[in-house]
Amino acid sequence: MEMGLNEYQALALAHLLFMGEAKPLALSRASGVPSARIYDVLDELTRMGLVLVRPGRPSIFVSLTPEEVADKLVALGVKELERKVRMLREQANKLVRMADQIYLRGGRATHTVPLLRIVGVGNASLAETRRLYDMAREEILIMSRAMEYLPNVADCLARALDRGVSVRVILMKPELLSNEDRAKQAKTLKALKQPPLDEVLIRFSDEVP
Repeated sequence: MEMGLNEYQALALAHLLFMGEAKPLALSRASGVPSARIYDVLDELTRMGLVLVRPGRPSIFVSLTPEEVADKLVALGVKELERKVRMLREQANKLVRMADQIYLRGGRATHTVPLLRIVGVGNASLAETRRLYDMAREEILIMSRAMEYLPNVADCLARALDRGVSVRVILMKPELLSNEDRAKQAKTLKALKQPPLDEVLIRFSDEVP
């Protein structure tokens, strides 16, 4: 259920995995899914590609292997996430079109681009970091002790480099870090030596604010 199935779908699929194959009414009795719903539930699972059907009177439903079921559920989840992302982008574009009509119309303020943007920690700040990297047109300047968050933004940095953006990073000198942070930094440095991130210019400092 945590991978996107409702209760009846999960019950039917779990018991079919246990039984290997079953007729609808037999699966209904074993799983507790009402007989009035079992046919619809099995049709839903079939459309999702999670079970196979062997024609007959009545049809026999056959379980995939656990690995196949897991892969199918992941693929379905990714597809749903992509749909939600497309919907969010459409809404975001709509928001920009509408908000542009009123932006700064009611006051005397003017739009300015901040010289420095400070980004903290957490998921929201990570999203902001990715957005800033995607916005960059000329250069990205990064100061970080170990830059352990690199795996979460590597794709954005790669796209920036592909656009011709200069990326320069200042890290804390390894000998000034704790053993834990030094290990994190070592992973970061290893990743930055792999293409296309090997174009990033790295320097070290005694202090990183």
